[in-house]
Amino acid sequence: MPDEYINTSKIKGDLVQAEDSNFFYGTSKSSYPFSLVIKILKALDQSYTPELLAQKYDFSIETLILWQQNILRLKQLKNRKNRPRFIINADKSQRILPHIETTEEKIVLEYFFKQLNQHSCDDIHILNSLHIFEMKANISHAGLIFNSAEVRLANRFLTGIYSLFPTKYWQIALPLKISQDKLTEKLQIKSIPYRMNSSLSNAFKLELVSQNNEKALTVLRYCMLVLLILCTPSQPRS
Repeated sequence: MPDEYINTSKIKGDLVQAEDSNFFYGTSKSSYPFSLVIKILKALDQSYTPELLAQKYDFSIETLILWQQNILRLKQLKNRKNRPRFIINADKSQRILPHIETTEEKIVLEYFFKQLNQHSCDDIHILNSLHIFEMKANISHAGLIFNSAEVRLANRFLTGIYSLFPTKYWQIALPLKISQDKLTEKLQIKSIPYRMNSSLSNAFKLELVSQNNEKALTVLRYCMLVLLILCTPSQPRS
C-alpha cells in the first residue's frame, strides 16, 4: 500500500480511549487507527524488527513480537505441494501481505475495520472463518475455493466474515456442472450473486469482485491475513 495513504501525522490526536480490552487493533475501540496498524504490519512483513517499530511508533513491543511470531508462522505454512501457502513470491521476497493500491480496495479496507468494531477478538465465528481460510487459501486465488461437498464449510466461513465486507462486492464463481439453484438452497446467505467460471471443475469460489472491472479483489486475502496476525491468544494490550 502506498505510504501516502497512511496518514500518521495526527495519530495522537485521533486516539480514542479503549472501552474494553477485548478489541481488534485498528478499530476505534483499540486507541490505534487502522492506518497505523497496517503500516506496522507492512513493516513487520518486510522484516523490520519489533524493537525498532515499538520505538518509532510508541507501541507495545510485546504485542509487536506476537504479531511478528504470527507472521513468521504464516510464512512457514506449506500447501499440499509443499510450497509456501501465503508467501507471494518466494523467489523474490518473503512477503505475505498483498499490496492494496486501488481506491476501491482502500474503501473496502476501511469498511472492514469499521465493521470489526462490532466484534471481539475472540469471536468464535471469526476464529472459525480464519481456521477455514488458513486451511483452504491458495496463493493463486484471491478468493476461497470449496468443492461441491463443502457447502457446510463455506457456510461456516461466511458466518464469520460475510458482514465484514460490503455486500455488493461478494460473488460466487461457479462452473456449469454445479447447479446454481441447488447451491443456493444449501447456502445460508441467499443473496450473493453468481458468475460462471469455466476454470473451476467440481468446485465453487467465494470472492470479492471489483465493481469496475469484475476482477477478484485481493483485499479479501489481505484482511484475512491481517486477522490471522492480530488474533493472538492471550494477546497483551497496550
